[in-house]
Amino acid sequence: MRNRSAGVSCRPSFSSYRIQEGALAFLFVGLGLPAEVALAASVLNRLALLVTVLLGGVLLVRGRPRLAERKAAAEPERVAG
Repeated sequence: MRNRSAGVSCRPSFSSYRIQEGALAFLFVGLGLPAEVALAASVLNRLALLVTVLLGGVLLVRGRPRLAERKAAAEPERVAG
């Protein structure tokens, strides 16, 4: 029987979103922040994570130039003479 749980962690889970933000807000309230500020901080934390992941995904899909292309672009054209 195949193990199908390997691909499960790659899919986004919106239920974990509520749990993680709630736990972080609970932690911030425990540290003395007002509840509104704690919730805003936990949501901003998730937003920063999403921006970072999206930026990495764009860079991954766009790809890096190959080494030969970078060398050719860096070398000035040689004039025969």
